[in-house]
Amino acid sequence: MTMTRIIVATMLLVASVAVYAQQGKWQQLNRVVTTLYSQGDYTKALSVAKTALSVAKEELGKKHPAVASAHTNIGLLHKSLGQYSESEAAFKRALSLRKQLYDENKDVANSLGNLSNLYRAMGRFKDAEKFGKRSLKMREELFGPEHPSVAIALDSLAALYNEQSRFKKAEPLYLRALQIYRKAYGPEHAEVASSMNSLAVAYEAQGLHDQAEPMFRRALDIRQKVLGNDHLSVAASQSNLAFFYFSQERYDMAEHLFKQALQTRKKALGRKHADVATAMSNLASVYRKQAKYRKAESLYKGALKIQEAALGKSHPSVAITLHNLAVLYVDQGKHQRAEPLFARSLVIFESTFGSQHDEVT
Repeated sequence: MTMTRIIVATMLLVASVAVYAQQGKWQQLNRVVTTLYSQGDYTKALSVAKTALSVAKEELGKKHPAVASAHTNIGLLHKSLGQYSESEAAFKRALSLRKQLYDENKDVANSLGNLSNLYRAMGRFKDAEKFGKRSLKMREELFGPEHPSVAIALDSLAALYNEQSRFKKAEPLYLRALQIYRKAYGPEHAEVASSMNSLAVAYEAQGLHDQAEPMFRRALDIRQKVLGNDHLSVAASQSNLAFFYFSQERYDMAEHLFKQALQTRKKALGRKHADVATAMSNLASVYRKQAKYRKAESLYKGALKIQEAALGKSHPSVAITLHNLAVLYVDQGKHQRAEPLFARSLVIFESTFGSQHDEVT
């Protein structure tokens, strides 16, 4: 538990759309939620999202698509804050309402996918697989087997299998998703790059380094060409290639790429965003391996301060950084400084995931 990989750095909140007739107060509030989320102010975004839910009910009635969208946004924000039980409840409310409204449609499939991704984050892999398969099946029935929406569900289900080291099940799903994106968008598209990046992660996890590295590089090249060097997806690709070099103990190359990713995130998100803290923590892990302990400690502490402010003191990301800082102290023989950090990290993980989760055991 030394580093945090961000493969996809963006969570899509449900934006206000023209389908909902008039431009009501709910839609205005929803735009504020989206802005606050993009700024990394999840706590304030959640407060506004709850107000938006109440307003949507007043303006449109309790059984309206906008109300389901508001529940979805609340669920996504709770998930961002590591509040998984609250996230699950909100996602379930959104799913229940959408089933009443539509029976089966793309929004129902999206709600199933949201629950699958949440359960994966919680380590509830059986539930994640069940909902992921339902989402995939519904998308295939609604759109056909070669629609980009199907590829999204394939990628998500493959990521679940990859996390469980079920590589023989993950790889064909990743490959099918990549084929769909290429057919739909052509060989040089941001979605193609994202799919290649995910497949490269799977190859890396299997130790197939000769296949992983060129795919990481190709994904980075496409993103730079299509999106520009300052895009957050480029930073995500730089980070993933850096992870690869880190695992190969090629620390100089990892350091260079992590620095680039950190600068891009600072520029795009500001210095107080949780994703900036993640980038700082990743760079610190390289410095720890290089025995540059002062640099590592400074970055870990800076990341911890940002995470506690942006996410709260009980977020899993805080626990990861606490653990990493503790390991840094152990490396230096500072065991008395490490012990309380390990203990606090463990408390957070147990309260979030339960005592049997991999992060705890």
